[in-house]
Amino acid sequence: ALHGLDRLAGLAEALAGRAVRNRVLALEERTPPDAVRGRLALPPGMAATFLRRLRLLDGAPLSLDESWFPLALGRRLATQDLAGRDVFALLEGELATPLGRAALEIGAEPAAPEAAALLGIAPGAPLLVVARLTHGADGAPLDDEVLRLRADAVRYRLALHRASSR
Repeated sequence: ALHGLDRLAGLAEALAGRAVRNRVLALEERTPPDAVRGRLALPPGMAATFLRRLRLLDGAPLSLDESWFPLALGRRLATQDLAGRDVFALLEGELATPLGRAALEIGAEPAAPEAAALLGIAPGAPLLVVARLTHGADGAPLDDEVLRLRADAVRYRLALHRASSR
């Protein structure tokens, strides 16, 4: 699967024409780790909504995604079709929450046993790890997520432009 990084898009948007489905593994309100709380600008002790999904591309496991949302937004998302729709599409469509920008960090790690089992790969096999913090059009952080993708199943395409040196 080829996913361009020239615009902010959800997986199903980026892979238009391919069958992307989600298996919701967890959807709960809980206290986020301090790092997540800080990125989402939540006060200490405040709960957030945690969503964990197995993403399937054409029926085959592609990624294990863990997302955190501010509680009010997460409660609204919890009423939506999280199995059949991209979170970004739900945010901008049904929830009328326009997206603005996102910061991405891309790296790699070996698959832990549980992730390997869910993704159908051997423990220790390479995973591409994408950490993405998405902000709304108003600048507020909306979605702090980590995607662990099968390294043998996805490639990213970037288009970079050099600014004039004058």
